[in-house]
Amino acid sequence: MKALWTDLRSAARSLRRSPGFTLAAVAILALGIGANTAIFSLIDAVLLRPLPGVASPGELVDIHGHVLSYPVLKALREGARGRVRVSAWSRRELSLSGASSPQRITGLVVTGDYFDVLGAAPSAGRLLFPSDEDSGASVAVLSHDLWTTRFGGDPAVVGSTVRLNGTPFTVVGVAPPGLRGTVFGVFTDVWVTIGAWPHLATGNLARLDLSSRNWGWLVGFGRLAPGVGIPAARTAVVEALRRDAAANGEEFRAEDWSARPTASAADLGDGIPARVFAILAAAVVCALMIACANLANLLIARASRREREIALRQALGASRGRLIRMLLSESFLLCLAGGAAGTMVAVWALGLSAAVPLPDEVSIGAFGASLDARALAFSAALSAATGLIFGLLPALRASRTRLLPSIQASSPTVTRRSSLRWTLVAAQIALCLGLLASAGLLGRSLGRALSVDLGFDPQGVTLASVNLGLERYSPERAAAFLERVPARLAESRGVKAASIAATLPLSGGVDNDSFEAEGYTPPPGVHPDVDNAAVGAGYFATLRIPLLEGRVFTVRDRQDAPPVAIVNAAMARRYFPGRSAVGRWLKIAGTARTIVGIVGNVRSQGIGDAPGPQAYLPISQLTDSAALSKMEILVRTEDGRSAPALIREEVRLADPGLPVTNVEPYAAIVDAQLLPQRVGSSLLGVFGALSLVLAAFGIYAVVSWSSSRRRREFGIRLALGARPADVRRLVLRETALPLVVGVGAGLGLAVAAGRLLRGLLYGVAPADPATLAAVCAVLAASALVAADLPARRAAHTDPVDALRSE
Repeated sequence: MKALWTDLRSAARSLRRSPGFTLAAVAILALGIGANTAIFSLIDAVLLRPLPGVASPGELVDIHGHVLSYPVLKALREGARGRVRVSAWSRRELSLSGASSPQRITGLVVTGDYFDVLGAAPSAGRLLFPSDEDSGASVAVLSHDLWTTRFGGDPAVVGSTVRLNGTPFTVVGVAPPGLRGTVFGVFTDVWVTIGAWPHLATGNLARLDLSSRNWGWLVGFGRLAPGVGIPAARTAVVEALRRDAAANGEEFRAEDWSARPTASAADLGDGIPARVFAILAAAVVCALMIACANLANLLIARASRREREIALRQALGASRGRLIRMLLSESFLLCLAGGAAGTMVAVWALGLSAAVPLPDEVSIGAFGASLDARALAFSAALSAATGLIFGLLPALRASRTRLLPSIQASSPTVTRRSSLRWTLVAAQIALCLGLLASAGLLGRSLGRALSVDLGFDPQGVTLASVNLGLERYSPERAAAFLERVPARLAESRGVKAASIAATLPLSGGVDNDSFEAEGYTPPPGVHPDVDNAAVGAGYFATLRIPLLEGRVFTVRDRQDAPPVAIVNAAMARRYFPGRSAVGRWLKIAGTARTIVGIVGNVRSQGIGDAPGPQAYLPISQLTDSAALSKMEILVRTEDGRSAPALIREEVRLADPGLPVTNVEPYAAIVDAQLLPQRVGSSLLGVFGALSLVLAAFGIYAVVSWSSSRRRREFGIRLALGARPADVRRLVLRETALPLVVGVGAGLGLAVAAGRLLRGLLYGVAPADPATLAAVCAVLAASALVAADLPARRAAHTDPVDALRSE
């Protein structure tokens, strides 16, 4: 131990004498280790950490297949009893009101034994009981976050009354901190039982009966009984569902159902794909490998300049093991310092990632990723492993210094010992090419997507959500709201157009119904359906969707007016070929409507999806259904900045108690469609640029070191008549082989990365030749520039000085 402490003190003094080398090495390692620590913290919080508030998460299983109706759920719970304890949930938007202003929240409708199956314990009061489900009691459990933010963490909230969708509910308890169930992205504010659902149902959902077998709305999961494995759980689920289907004369397919482990966070659901984390992890690992290759090159260069010192230590009796330990001590100190600095980089990166908005109102910050003990342990282990792996080989090579030539300060020409450095350079080039190619593919994909004609113009449009059904509006009151608010907004100063709609293009929600069309006879066995959107007057002007024929909706298309519809060009062309669709009838959801107009196609599902047939219905004729669900207010203004205040003021004047949520520019909805490409191209671009700088630095360092070893050779060549240009080409030629090898290996990595990114690419092939050619050109140019600087110095070597120095 004393010898080790002596080595560490000696290494610290040695590094202090070379501040430039030390700072460069620590900075390189801090970036690599810090980025890897940040990504580990994210993956640990989202994928690896046990589900917060849940007991023995390894015993939980997700029931995969179709969503369950309540009668089917009850049959499954009974049939699987003894092997799997089954529970279920359904996410619903709710309106919370009470002592303070109304608030839109996320509720989970669950079975009464939901918390028992999870093994959760209350923070205050009690949780839900099976008897609450059976009795249909209007009781609720608050999330810990809602309890602390809205109610100030007051224990007296237990036993108090809140209003959910206008109905009084008694708060019986508070859930444990961080409890989010078993599915990624589901963050809940309040829990109620299925039995209480009739008290909450509004709009279209109020018509649905809990006893209906056709209403599939529940997501099932369960806890394994002691001694029961996954295969037995799947068998229990399938057998219970098969018996229930047979008893009700329904078809059943066993292959459609399974029970799978609920791993720590689970099923990623519809949130961030697991491959996004894989891509980021691969990127930071590549950056760390490039950083470590540079560290190894720096250590080799440093050791080559210390050959005389090492030889003298050997002459004084130092063993090879003693020299290796001395050199490894320096590597460990560098890596530990890099790891310490990397923690600051990790904190900064986590703070930056927490601010990145994600689809479905999910935030990475909500998962509580932080630099905790697990992350610090990972950082320390990574630092130690880096020091050992990438410090050992340079130390082994440096300890093989030839004693006599080194003491005599002879300067041999380049030997095979430089091959290690060139191998590391080739590896850096390969990794760098893979990162740059991935960033280039996502960047080109983003550019292609941004240039796509959406069929509408989201720029300058502001959106805001309201839900009249949650506030118990009657159809007549909803009709008055629909007529007043958009009309008054359209008359406001600076507003170009305003409207209201139940669904919007690229918003993630599209209604679909079967239909009949005048003059169209579907093939036998075919039941055509069409996407449809309930929209208000002024909708097409607000989104600048062109009118191709006929007219648009007006305020005269009310409930008491003849039913009308508008179709897009794709539907008119497919179902009314060779004739005008205007004036024809279209029957949707049992109502025959006259087509009064044809508008241009819009991309409603996704930017990468081709526009399909679509029908538009006037929302004022659907005040007993679409108008009582979540709706979007659309306002097009000159600058976009005044719209949020205008919307809130007009809604307040119409109904002071109606919450207005999700006020945001429409462009943000479109941008969310391209978030993976934006984030991926940005992050991979940053890591790629960093790796390019590191690779160029590595090439420069190797060529400089190699040229210094050959200074006498260059002097002799120039003395014998070689031109400086010949020496310059000779040095540059040395760079060609590692460059070609690195580019060749990097192309293979780039193609493999492109295949992993296939699902995120739009209009770009995974092995896009233009992207690969551009990246190869950038890398080659950077390598030649980095090598040319020391090559020019070598070409201007003074033969007399070179020979005299020997």
